[in-house]
Amino acid sequence: MARSANSGRIILVDADEPYGEQLAASIRDSYPLLEVEVYTDTAAAAVVISAGEVDLLILDPGMPEVQGRPLFQLALVAGIDKNRIVLLSAMDADSLHRTFPLGTFLAVMNKFEVKQQAVLRMIFTSLQKKAAQRAARGRSGGNQPRQR
Repeated sequence: MARSANSGRIILVDADEPYGEQLAASIRDSYPLLEVEVYTDTAAAAVVISAGEVDLLILDPGMPEVQGRPLFQLALVAGIDKNRIVLLSAMDADSLHRTFPLGTFLAVMNKFEVKQQAVLRMIFTSLQKKAAQRAARGRSGGNQPRQR
C-alpha cells in the first residue's frame, strides 16, 4: 500500500474481519490523516510488522493461532515501541492483564466496552494531531526526521 510520509500508520490484526473492517472504516471517516491496514492473517501481518514502520499496532491476543505474544515479540524486535501497541480483545481487561501485566503495552482494552472505546478514540486523536504536525512541517519546507 502506497502511503504518505505524513500519515499515521495503524496496523490492525484481528481474526474478526467484520469488526476489523468496521473499526478501520470508523478510523478513516473520523481521522483522515490516519492510514489503517487490517490483517486477519497473522503471517501477512508478521511481514508488515517486521518492517517496523508502524505508528500504532492494534493486536487481538485472542486470535486462535497467535495468542498475541509472538506478534508482540516480533513488533519489539522490529523496533516498535511497546507504547505504540494496543491489545484490543473481546476478553475482559482483567483477564488480559493476568497474561499481559500493566506496562507491557500502551493499553489493554475490551472491544465492546464503551469507556475503553473512548480511550481508543483519544489515542487516534493524538495520532491524528501528530500526523497534522508532520504535514505542516512538510509544507513549511522543513525536512525534519519523523518523530515516533
